[in-house]
Amino acid sequence: MKEEDLQFARKRILIEFINHEMDQFDVEQKRHGWTTRALVVTLATLVWLLVSQMPLKSVNWQSVGLLFFTLVLTIDFIDSFSSTLSTQFGKVSEEPRFFLTSLFGIARIHILTRFVLYLILFFVAIQLRVHILGISKISILFLLGFDAVGSLIGLIISFRDILFSKFQTRRAAPPYSFLSTTLMIIALAGYYVALAKNIGSFGPSDIKVALLLTFIAATFELMGRLPTISPILPSLISIRRDLALDKIDVDQATGQIDIALSGMKVGDLLQENVKEILDQYDAINNILKQMTEGSKAIESLLPLVTSKTSPVDLESISKAVEALFEKKDKQINDLEVVQKKLSESTKRYMAKARQITAYDKRASKPIDEVTIKIEKAGEETASRFTVDSEVRAKIKARIKELQNVVKDPLQLPSCI
Repeated sequence: MKEEDLQFARKRILIEFINHEMDQFDVEQKRHGWTTRALVVTLATLVWLLVSQMPLKSVNWQSVGLLFFTLVLTIDFIDSFSSTLSTQFGKVSEEPRFFLTSLFGIARIHILTRFVLYLILFFVAIQLRVHILGISKISILFLLGFDAVGSLIGLIISFRDILFSKFQTRRAAPPYSFLSTTLMIIALAGYYVALAKNIGSFGPSDIKVALLLTFIAATFELMGRLPTISPILPSLISIRRDLALDKIDVDQATGQIDIALSGMKVGDLLQENVKEILDQYDAINNILKQMTEGSKAIESLLPLVTSKTSPVDLESISKAVEALFEKKDKQINDLEVVQKKLSESTKRYMAKARQITAYDKRASKPIDEVTIKIEKAGEETASRFTVDSEVRAKIKARIKELQNVVKDPLQLPSCI
């Protein structure tokens, strides 16, 4: 098979793969069953039923609050527990992969609705005058406060590009799940005890209003959770378009798809830092090359000076050497500037590497591989320094000899 035919076949397979992945996203969204229209109709019906209970003068709001609070906590506990189980048994990539918190933008409305729900529940918990076990009330207030703050932080960082890894999230999930589950069980036990003690005082209107409020809260939460367009879809569409128009080749498209679906590799995260460092090493090597050429030019001029050299020739050679040394002084200044930039870039690289390792310890090995490449570039630069130093040493030795030969010897510039 010709190379062109092979590339065309690979391109076709890749485009079919992209189409398949996009179809899977559509299937996943439809699997939820709920639509925005259905939820709006449900919400409108619930609100109409609640309004039909007006006026609510006969309602005991303490009883309504207790039943509403207990039911919402129960629904939230069941939902959170099932989500935790599905997360625990999900597959984690063997290779360290990373994402940006801006990915949370897709769930921004859901995070906001959760934040509002936690604030409402916190307010209800404070306002309830029903006797609740102290440990249960403290547990739920702590848990609701913690979740409200966590939702607010999640909402804020969804507007930022902060690095995180699924491995890091998965590692932190078990202790948090254990703590939150324990606190929720303790809280629910106390509120169910209070509910059992006060159930006799509940009137039909109290139960009806509490149930309607619970269903309204659950509907709002479902509306916030409705699947929206995945942030991955625009990336896949863009990759497919660029691939079809030959703006990128198959290998580039494969790499971009891999990042879009699985996250960024360690090399992707460090690519910009590494390029910056290697570019500065190239700049240093270029300056050193020019310095070495200048040193060799000086070295080639010095043998022309002997005890028989005429004053005119000596002056001409001296001026040429001085001009070369002046040029060398400028190159040394340029070299110091680039070396300073290199030092700053290296510090940024090391800080980024430490940050990545803190998120996922498995990243240590690929980071070491990248660091080795940087060290090799440094070794090449060091060898160029050695070559230039050797030439400069020869120049020093030759000028020292000339001091015993010539009455008006060349003065050795301070840079040597």
